[in-house]
Amino acid sequence: MIVADTSITFDLAFNQLFLDSADIEAYVEMNPNFTSFRDSYFDFYKERNFSYAWLDEDGMGEQAANFMNLLDNLLEEQRDSSIYEKRLRPLYDSLQLIPSPWTKNVTIEKFTEAELLLTGQFFRYATKVYAGADMDVTQLGWFIPRKKIILTNVLDSLIQNKGRAIEQYEPLNKHYRRLEKMLVRYNEIEKNGRWDSIAFRQKSYQLGDSSEVILQIKNRLFATGDLPAMDSSLIFDSSLHKAIQQFQKRHGWTASGKVNSSLMNDLNTPITEKIKKILINMERARWMPAEFSGDFILVNIPEFKLHVYEDGTHAYDMPVVVGKQADNTVIFNGNISYLVFSPSWHVPPGILKKEVLPGIQKDPNYLSKHNMVVEKYQGNTPIAVRQVPGKNNPLGGVKFMFPNSHNIYLHDTNNKNAFKQDKRSLSHGCIRVSDPEKLAVFALKDQPNFTLDSIRTSMKSGKEQYVTLKRKIPVLITYFTAWVDSEGLLHIRNDLYGHDEKMAQKLFTKPE
Repeated sequence: MIVADTSITFDLAFNQLFLDSADIEAYVEMNPNFTSFRDSYFDFYKERNFSYAWLDEDGMGEQAANFMNLLDNLLEEQRDSSIYEKRLRPLYDSLQLIPSPWTKNVTIEKFTEAELLLTGQFFRYATKVYAGADMDVTQLGWFIPRKKIILTNVLDSLIQNKGRAIEQYEPLNKHYRRLEKMLVRYNEIEKNGRWDSIAFRQKSYQLGDSSEVILQIKNRLFATGDLPAMDSSLIFDSSLHKAIQQFQKRHGWTASGKVNSSLMNDLNTPITEKIKKILINMERARWMPAEFSGDFILVNIPEFKLHVYEDGTHAYDMPVVVGKQADNTVIFNGNISYLVFSPSWHVPPGILKKEVLPGIQKDPNYLSKHNMVVEKYQGNTPIAVRQVPGKNNPLGGVKFMFPNSHNIYLHDTNNKNAFKQDKRSLSHGCIRVSDPEKLAVFALKDQPNFTLDSIRTSMKSGKEQYVTLKRKIPVLITYFTAWVDSEGLLHIRNDLYGHDEKMAQKLFTKPE
């Protein structure tokens, strides 16, 4: 049995309306949607000595109105009715007309029901919006641990602040908030304008060309915010050229400024699909920590980029090569604990079977030509092969190790031409970095005996050298196909591994 704190007097209470713990117990038992929150109910109200949170002697509090707005936003903007509670709005509206629970002919039971219903709905809302939908994310290829939230702490903050300035205490990161604002904008685009497919009848358009298609493209880019001012001209002018460059950059293409088939495919993607992509990535953003601090590395697979953060602030980024569709780079997190300069390459079993063994059968000198040595045989068949350090080694001059069960790491490469491509899903799963020297300087910044010159020397020495880091560096390998940058621009990428498609089935398919 939970006992109230008798040291809190009537005068010291949060307000002059109190709940009976037995009423809470009965209410939770009678409402299956709230059963899993039983402990949260009692933890929250015990801390308040069982005084009301949403109502007081003057009636419904401001915090209730602000929370109702959050629920409306979830339903209208995010199109999520999964936690809709049909009893709440009529009950809330009826109590808005009652100035006090002491009003004649009003029973306190009605206020108690509203109090406990609001609390239960907040727990459902916070679980859904702050922690994310109830799904096994590992089935979606996501192995980064989902963030955990303490429901009672967030509710207590909302009540104390009367639901105002909620962004200051909501456990959501800035990536989520930016996407949320963009969602509002794209919902407005969908409501206010047509998004018909633009016919594309010739190979390309460029500066100086004239066509009705040019005007349609201008309309589309004005709607998306890439073209700052609209005009009715059919001429491909410099303003349109700049707008197309920005649009191409936002979609991961070389910013040529030309109208081609890739541009038209992206322009003709239905607005509903863009909205779904925003919602899918908002869900992923819910799983991530609310705040990032310290030094860390973030790789976004569909973006083909690695981002370096120092003391929680973005420092720089660089292009990367990620796994092919058949050799997905896994979404997970780890900690870089050591570097290997001039590394050997231990040929993975799959590559050994598919490439090396057939090569040996065709050419007896295959191993020597590729600077490979056999480390273990099974009968006459090599089952462990290592390529020694050197200029032809696919790991290049350094690898960055964060031990994990997926056998994935960051490394240099002997194929620099791959970084010139827009779409860089070319590896067997590991991540090739375009500027390994710069990344090594970052990793070893607390070890002054490693300078840029000494790092370069070690990378070219041909002698394997292991270096343990003084501090481990967190690495997050993520999968975001939509995000909003610091300038407020929405970036969209292709669903490289089909993870968006699986997410859509979870989020948008209504249960039968």
